[in-house]
Amino acid sequence: TITPPISSISITSPAAGETWRVGEQRRIAWTTNDPTMRPMMARVSINLNRPRPTCLDVEPRCEIAEQSPYIITKDIPDTGSYAWSIPTNLPDTYRGPAQITVVRTSAPAALGRSGTFTIVAGATTVGDVSAVTAPSDTESEAGILVAGREQVLSKFRFTASGEDMTVQKL
Repeated sequence: TITPPISSISITSPAAGETWRVGEQRRIAWTTNDPTMRPMMARVSINLNRPRPTCLDVEPRCEIAEQSPYIITKDIPDTGSYAWSIPTNLPDTYRGPAQITVVRTSAPAALGRSGTFTIVAGATTVGDVSAVTAPSDTESEAGILVAGREQVLSKFRFTASGEDMTVQKL
């Protein structure tokens, strides 16, 4: 009996315990062990998954339906990394604990799953931010204007004197 070679994929990024934010560009990285020595012809798909509930692995099984994966990209060359711009409109159901799977779409089949990491909301950009400073002999003063497309949303004045700082909403 001839046993076919076994291919495997190990995900190196994201690492378990990391936190990624929507709106960021992050590198998904993996290594492929391909005994067939055809890595240039190999292709992969990358998915975002919620961690599998542990109650599905014991008897009696829980009544939780597994969620379909979020497709990050499909059928790309197996280069060992992919730059993912985490979409700001990523559905809430895929935020929180997550795992990445890299699936070989060409023969021989292989699958790698990352450790559990977390996806959280990113920073919100309201509009343009401009700062103006006006130094004086005894204190420094800076004003920050946060503006939307058609109106001023907020103005703040920051005044520093020695080690004290005051923030005043105008």
